[in-house]
Amino acid sequence: MASVNMVVLGGRLGADPEERKSAAGMSILTFRIASNRWDAKASAEVADWFSVVVFDKEADRAAKVLKKGVAILVEGKLQVSEWTDKEGKKTSKVEVIANRVNVLSYPKRDSLAALPEPAPAPKQPPVRGGGRRDYAEEIPF
Repeated sequence: MASVNMVVLGGRLGADPEERKSAAGMSILTFRIASNRWDAKASAEVADWFSVVVFDKEADRAAKVLKKGVAILVEGKLQVSEWTDKEGKKTSKVEVIANRVNVLSYPKRDSLAALPEPAPAPKQPPVRGGGRRDYAEEIPF
């Protein structure tokens, strides 16, 4: 039987991401996101925290735009790591290994002074006749 391991999470970064390089020089970006859900017992929203790891070119790209408070959508897979700590206790953690990170929204503009300005909107062709665009000249037949 084939297995499926796919996860899509939306949430906000709880802190600025941590960037590092592997021994081979590959970029590694790690961060935690909070994803809210409704807790019926508490009659309130609660946050579930998820650890995310991004590698290589996607890590380089994401490092340029991710800051604390940015709302993102992460696509990837779950990975469980298990090890024995210094005291001999078996330990494990679950991480999202992201292959895509999409920015949904930024927090207030002043907190993003270090981020690049968005590209200007492309110029639109002139509008004719009371604000409506005439598409007849653009139809190829």
